[in-house]
Amino acid sequence: MCDTLGCVNQNVPIFGKNSDRCVGEPQLLEFYPRRNNIEKTFMATYIEVEQTEQTNAILISRPSWMFGAEMGINEYGVVIGNEAVFTKGGYNKIGLTGMDLLRIALERSADAKQALQLIITYLEKYGQGGNCACEGKKYYNNSFLIMDKTELYVLETYDKQWAYRKAEKDSISNRLCIGTEGECSTGKECNFAKIHTEHVYTYLCGSGHRRNRTQTCLDQKCDLDNFKKALRSHTKVKDPFNSGTANSVCMHAGGVVDNQTTASIIVQLYPTAVIWATGSSLPCVSLYKPYLFGTKAPFVFAPDDTSSIKYWKERETFNRRMLGNSPPKEYYDYIYELENQWEESVKLNYADAKAMEEISNKAFEQEQQFFEKMDKIISKTPNPTFWHMGFWNKREV
Repeated sequence: MCDTLGCVNQNVPIFGKNSDRCVGEPQLLEFYPRRNNIEKTFMATYIEVEQTEQTNAILISRPSWMFGAEMGINEYGVVIGNEAVFTKGGYNKIGLTGMDLLRIALERSADAKQALQLIITYLEKYGQGGNCACEGKKYYNNSFLIMDKTELYVLETYDKQWAYRKAEKDSISNRLCIGTEGECSTGKECNFAKIHTEHVYTYLCGSGHRRNRTQTCLDQKCDLDNFKKALRSHTKVKDPFNSGTANSVCMHAGGVVDNQTTASIIVQLYPTAVIWATGSSLPCVSLYKPYLFGTKAPFVFAPDDTSSIKYWKERETFNRRMLGNSPPKEYYDYIYELENQWEESVKLNYADAKAMEEISNKAFEQEQQFFEKMDKIISKTPNPTFWHMGFWNKREV
């Protein structure tokens, strides 16, 4: 379960996404350089697919065991976020996962419209499917928010069928939203959401509350501050550190809620994109660190760098100490102080690659100092309720 939002009708287009997945599943922030390929095919998560001669440079946020990615951006400024949607059947045991489709589109597209068309092409050729859970089995169809600096599309799917609409700003969650306003694979007018929505799980997963929150954000100023607030928000829960909250954009696991936010990014589409990434679960207690696409940063990893999993797990271990221990005001004050410093530095230096590398390195160092300082004010031992602890005792980092 996830939430994605984007806006293109402004000087600096902006994209944001929370990825909600299995508790304890590392999600890796990786940079893949532009590559010439000699292989005729490649292995996606479950099936073999023909390779293209050249693939774009991409930055992706990827569940550690999959080929595909939850969200990412390529060298042309194409940004995509993917969501599970719950439909009246149409699930397949084998095929390209929605995350595979996302990565393939980023590797091959030069603009949002081309990315949209690529996803449709591969969807129709190979179909979508496969288990997308690291624990147990979860099969679903997919939706996508696809954007660049000038265009934004929402694409929704059911098996090999699809519908899309164009917008200046929009958000998606774990529900179908396209009615008769969309272009449809049938070539005829159809209410895609009405025809294909499975209502029970779509309701129970809290997607209505979460999409309402992201739509509210889009009705306000679409800037970095408001996107952070939306991605850190909690809805209909008194204490997210003591109970599960599927209704919240910043999702916390517990009870019957077995997913939580495992990574979050915001992308500002300057001439060269600036990415703000947590590199960790729970954005409400994590730091969004700045990174200029294509530069080097200690929290952005090369493919197959095993230290990426260590980085994620260290932050997950720290975050779990807050179970039953809501952070004090001092904790949040320090987060906002650091992020405000970084935001001001980025505004002055977003066009200077060397300066941006220095800002990213400093942010990494300050994050380490943040953990050391907060270590003294956060309880060493989680203190959740009995019922909440029953859930978390079964989940190792």
